[in-house]
Formats: sequence, structure tokens, C-alpha cells
Amino acid sequence: TVHGGAASSTRPDDWTSYAIAELALAEQDPSDPFSGLGFVFTRTDPYVGIDLDHAYDPDANAPLPWAIPIVESLRSYTEISPSGRGLHIIVRVPPEVKTSWLEKGHRKGNIEVYPHGRFFTMTGNVLGDSNEIRLAPLEIKSLLESMETPTESLTDGKLLQRASEARNKEKFFSVWSGNWRTAVPPLYTSESEADMGLVGLLLFWT
Repeated sequence: TVHGGAASSTRPDDWTSYAIAELALAEQDPSDPFSGLGFVFTRTDPYVGIDLDHAYDPDANAPLPWAIPIVESLRSYTEISPSGRGLHIIVRVPPEVKTSWLEKGHRKGNIEVYPHGRFFTMTGNVLGDSNEIRLAPLEIKSLLESMETPTESLTDGKLLQRASEARNKEKFFSVWSGNWRTAVPPLYTSESEADMGLVGLLLFWT
């Protein structure tokens, strides 16, 4: 908290406004510094957090192939996590979403989706130009469906159907058909890079 104690993501009395938190951070005691700023997701705000663990390669300064389709599909505020190896994405959803099909958190492997009851430690280390929090209820729903569908029940036809309904469908089919060179500008710089991109896109839907 701004008073130096431990904060809880489910105890509103521990929270404060961004302005007050920023002031406390600026005036902190150097001998007993804060860890940073945190953002709490609540039932009454329009924000949803997506936590991608082990999704970023600091040496390549780029997301790992499996995470790229998620980042591109959501196209919202994305920053590199405090570990330097994860990604935090924040999107907006209509108020009724959090009281209907997104009432609880979801987790599968390295992907976690938080509508409330969690917080992100913010770094401000934005990935590329993804600095706008966008409205993305359909994209979140699609992500949750991909997380909940058992791999063994996903046929090739179903995978292609899901890809054809995604926001980045043009990119998927351009790479899938081998026409990535004809895009302006080209989607990739080499055959191997295109292959890795396709692997990442396929991993997202499987």
C-alpha cells in the first residue's frame, strides 16, 4: 500500500488512485523503496488482464512464437512483465461481460485471464506501439474457447474454421498458403521466419 504495508487484490481499503500511488512512489524513502506500481482488476471496472508467462525472449527483444497470435489478435495494451520474460495484456470489455460469461479467472499452461481479484505489477515497458487499451470482448471469448477446447477434439477442419474467424485471419491464410512474400510489406524476411510464424499461429489454436 502507499503506507508501506502489504496490499491485497481483494481488499479495497488497500487500494488508492493512480495519482496518489504515483506521488507515493515519487516521494518514497530510498532506504525502504516500493516494489513498483500495481493495478487491481475488480468486478466493477471494464478491464481484463491476460498474463502470458515465459512468452518473451529478452535476447531477441520479441515475443515467443506461441504468444504472437495472442498479442496480434487482442491488439491492446501490452507490456513486458517485471521478470522480463512474460507479457501482460490489458483489454476492455462491456460491463455485462464480467457478470455473465467472464465471472471467473481462467488458466491453461502459460496463459492466465483475470477479470477480477488479481493485480498486475506494472512496468511501463510497452511492447512496440501497443499502448492503447482496446475494447476486445469477442477476442477474449475466442481466447477462452481456445483454452478450454481439448486438443484431441480439435480436427484440422475445426482449426481452420477458428483461424478463419480470427481478427488476424488474413495473416494466417497468407502464411498458410505460402503467399506471405506478396504482402506489402512482406510479413516475414525469410522462409524459416515464416515457418516459425506459422507454428506460432497453429499453436495458438491447438
